Amino acid sequence: MILGTFLWTAAGSTSITRILLIGLAGLLIYWLGTLIPIRLVRRIKPYETMQSGEVSKGRHLLRSRSSVGMSLNQLVTYWPRTTLSILAIALPTSLFGFFLFVTFRLQGVLYTTWIGEFVALEVGTMHYVAMGVALLIAMLTTTEIMWQNVSERKPQLAVLKALGWQNTSIRRLVLTEGALTGFFAGLLGVTVTIIIVTIMYQKFPTSELPFLFATILIPVVTGVLGALLPAERAVRITPAEAIGGHVVNQKKVEKRFRLVLGTTATALVVGIISLFVFTSPEVKPVTEEAKSTPAPTAQTTGAKQADLKADKPKEAKATTPKEDDLQKIMDLGTFQTYIGDPELKKREFQVGEPIYASPDGTEPEAGKRFVSLPISLFHEADEYDGYMDYRPNGFRMYTPDGTEYSPVDMVNHNKKALRGGAFYTPGEKSEIDLVFLVPETEQTLVLYASSNAMPKIYTVKIDVP
Repeated sequence: MILGTFLWTAAGSTSITRILLIGLAGLLIYWLGTLIPIRLVRRIKPYETMQSGEVSKGRHLLRSRSSVGMSLNQLVTYWPRTTLSILAIALPTSLFGFFLFVTFRLQGVLYTTWIGEFVALEVGTMHYVAMGVALLIAMLTTTEIMWQNVSERKPQLAVLKALGWQNTSIRRLVLTEGALTGFFAGLLGVTVTIIIVTIMYQKFPTSELPFLFATILIPVVTGVLGALLPAERAVRITPAEAIGGHVVNQKKVEKRFRLVLGTTATALVVGIISLFVFTSPEVKPVTEEAKSTPAPTAQTTGAKQADLKADKPKEAKATTPKEDDLQKIMDLGTFQTYIGDPELKKREFQVGEPIYASPDGTEPEAGKRFVSLPISLFHEADEYDGYMDYRPNGFRMYTPDGTEYSPVDMVNHNKKALRGGAFYTPGEKSEIDLVFLVPETEQTLVLYASSNAMPKIYTVKIDVP
């Protein structure tokens, strides 16, 4: 359904073949999910159905002096189902936490290297829609599992009510089980998130740990919501059901459960379609005015205040017929310079002589040429603590008419200095080759460089031979 919605709203961004293959893969996953139940069914012995006399079964991990202790014991007793609930919630939670990390810590884009290729991972609305759907499915899974647990524990719950437990206590007991399931799922999800961030970010996210652990609230809420229906089911159990130690199957309640679960699933399907329709991108033609729109202003930096006051902007000499247009682009920078400028060589950010070829020897397409710019950045280690936000892949190349070009490749020569394509480590010299693909007819280019690791916005004029 998700791929079909893409095909419907995005004008052919996927294919019918892919939809069929994904559907078959889904059927295969569900079929593989029956293998373990098949083995468990084979182990059932006939005499087990004739055993009676016990009101409940259980493993006592803790002394049952509170709802939390009793809930933990029940989770341990039904550990296979508990594990399934935890995994169902933990997997989407880990990705949800990772997307939140990218959105709020990396401003929505994570630059990294994957199998030798430079990748920019941009998190958008679709990622959160998918994670929301996954969490809703996890909630329904938790509801079904806990409903089954409550049904099997009806004699035990009936005895508790016969001993004087109020409905609020019974409800709290089941909701506590859901909250604990979500809590354990959250711990597992955060652990997976930290592993993912460490691998892609190439550094343990020490400063982000409070933020990541705060995402545990998401699975806890998911677990509590999933326990609402089973809790109400438990409240409706009467003490009479404990007499004789047998379980009475109430068909009306089961039908009501199926009705609520079916209604929720239907609402989920409608929600998926609606969210994809309303969040599908609207394609608009690029106007000349949009092409000439300057790049966004840079964010404030954590650099030294002295750098912000020193060094008045240096104006580059315009030598092309489009002098006015070129100067407008140069004026975007607070430090205007050119290749070979002696003042540029004294800065923490430097740009070397360009090489008009691709680092890997790739030939450009007809009418285009590669421009490979060696850039470097260096800050003393004792001037800054931790790391600095530095994303050279976000730099832009402009032609005098305002056309913007993004890097097509980035070669990182010092991975200790630049981690994950976004974090600079002071004390190390970052050396990078930024590769652009521009029209070969252009004789003048301007590099627009802005980053939180740089105290100024640089516009560098490049005369192309």
